[in-house]
Amino acid sequence: MEEPNSFEKNIFINCPFDNEYKQLFRPLVFTCIYCGLIPQVAQLQDAGQSRLVNIIQLIKNSKFSVHDISRVAVEKDGDEEYARFNMPLELGIVIGLKNCQLIDLKETRALVIDTHPHRYLKSMSDLAGSDIASYGKDERQSENIVKGLRDWFASHINPKQFSAKLIWAEFNEFLSDLSDILKKFNMGITVKIEDITVIEFIYYAKEWVKARIQE
Repeated sequence: MEEPNSFEKNIFINCPFDNEYKQLFRPLVFTCIYCGLIPQVAQLQDAGQSRLVNIIQLIKNSKFSVHDISRVAVEKDGDEEYARFNMPLELGIVIGLKNCQLIDLKETRALVIDTHPHRYLKSMSDLAGSDIASYGKDERQSENIVKGLRDWFASHINPKQFSAKLIWAEFNEFLSDLSDILKKFNMGITVKIEDITVIEFIYYAKEWVKARIQE
């Protein structure tokens, strides 16, 4: 658990947590940590509570939030079609709480990210005027997420942020070091980064960045 008075540095992360998204989640969460923020994800909370209750509490405790709405497109599962609405739901909760007179969250800031800059207008046109960043659908997706987040942080948190190029280079250095760290911790047995949990990845990223920046 993070210290109770960390509202100013907490960032709620609203994104898919499946294997397919891991390649984007890792640079996303690393960038948040490298820029001095504390990631808040439902996976870090008490599993005995309702997931939605946990999410609402995380949102209330976070000044910042980032929402990837790229998964709203209809997908097929056999003969059935469906769309994932968890991300838009959580974004809606953030917007609702921000504008609720009963809760003083007017100073919160939210960034919406998607594969294309204006795709959201087709499904959620009411978001027009919101902070939107896009990361494309090519091989530079991960690097683009780093730049989009870093640039938004420079506008809303501190203009003296590390450059996106540095953060991207540091992220790749961290992944290289993490493979060695996992092997050493597991007594020489090779453990793939893909096999560790969200909680473990965030823990190792925090420790690495803390040691790196203090060097």
